[in-house]
Amino acid sequence: MDWLWNLWRSNAPLTLALILFLAGLGVPSPASLAIVATGAFVRQGGAGLLSTAGLATLASVLGSFGSYEIARRGLGRWLEKKRRKPAWAKAVAKFEHDAWTTTFLSRWLLTPLGLPVSYLAGGSRYPRTKYLSASALGSALWVLIYGGVGYAFSEHWEAAAQKAKEYEIWIGVGVVAIGIAAFLVARRRNAAGAPA
Repeated sequence: MDWLWNLWRSNAPLTLALILFLAGLGVPSPASLAIVATGAFVRQGGAGLLSTAGLATLASVLGSFGSYEIARRGLGRWLEKKRRKPAWAKAVAKFEHDAWTTTFLSRWLLTPLGLPVSYLAGGSRYPRTKYLSASALGSALWVLIYGGVGYAFSEHWEAAAQKAKEYEIWIGVGVVAIGIAAFLVARRRNAAGAPA
């Protein structure tokens, strides 16, 4: 990891782009922490704000799109076998019901789901343009939020990164709670409207 740190210190925007591209392909990396650190670096005058944010967003989108294309082309036959199983068919049906929102949320809020969502999108042949629009918007928001934390707390970016990770979990819990509540309300409305 020392080589990555040295590379980051010599060219933070390019290193961040590499990390985010690889993370989009599923390579384990400290992506969120790298965004926070680079935001602090930008604040200290180490790189340009717009160029760094744009490069980071583009790299993240390209990495995720790579996973999407792998699933669309290479995993298609494997996914076809999985589709025959009831659990897989149910997961794909749920994804396809609200695929754009799921893709969008997996880019910035529920980032551990990013790779499985890319595989589901590619394997189910979700339209490329819709996938790219959700991925680009979500990735831009991810870079904006985490980079903004690093930028705002540049003197204490390590502590800020930890806080951001803590709040990410709570935000995720809140979104899940809202989703469950919406599901229960919709279910109740359907039950109330159903004939006796």
